[in-house]
Amino acid sequence: VTDISHFKTGFGVSTKLDFNNVDPRRVTLNPKTNEVFLTSENGRLFSKSLKNGNTVELTEVDAFVRCVAVVNNQQWVGTDNGIYVLEAGEVVAKYSVDNGLGGQKVNGVYHYAAANETWITFLGGYVTVFRNGRFKQFNNELGLTSKVIQDAAFDSDGNIWLASYDQGLFKVENDTFQNLSTKNG
Repeated sequence: VTDISHFKTGFGVSTKLDFNNVDPRRVTLNPKTNEVFLTSENGRLFSKSLKNGNTVELTEVDAFVRCVAVVNNQQWVGTDNGIYVLEAGEVVAKYSVDNGLGGQKVNGVYHYAAANETWITFLGGYVTVFRNGRFKQFNNELGLTSKVIQDAAFDSDGNIWLASYDQGLFKVENDTFQNLSTKNG
C-alpha cells in the first residue's frame, strides 16, 4: 500500500491509512520514526511508514499479537507467548514468565515515560512492571484483586490507574493498589 491521503478537518490535518482491509484492534504511533504499528483481529502485526507510505507485515513475531507499545524507541509487542521487543523490525529480546512476566497472554503494554517504567497486563496473570531493568509482579497481597486488567493510564501526580474487567478501577500509588469500585464506595 502506498496511498496515504491527508485531509483537513476542524481539528487540523488528518491522515487516512489504508491497511488493505485489515480489521485493526490496536494502533500505536512512534513519532520518532514516523511509523504506525497496527495489530489485527487475527493476531498479525503491521508497520506503516508515514514517510513513504509503505506497509510491512512484521512476521518476525511468531505468536498471536494482542498489543504493541513504543518503549524507548523500541516496539514492545504483547502476544499470547509473552513480549517480543523489536528494533527496526527485528526481534532483539523476548520476555516470558521465565524472565519474570506475571503471565503469558499479554493484554496490554503501557509505557510511563515520566518514570521510565513499563506496565504490562495479562489475561489471567499478575500485573507486572518493568523498571530499572527488572520485572516486578503484583498480586493480592498489595491490594490488586483482579487478574483481568483491561486498560491503564497515568496521571500527572505519578499515579497509575488500572481498569479491571471484574473489580472496577484501581489506583496505584507507591506500588500499593486501592480499589475504587462501587462495592467499596
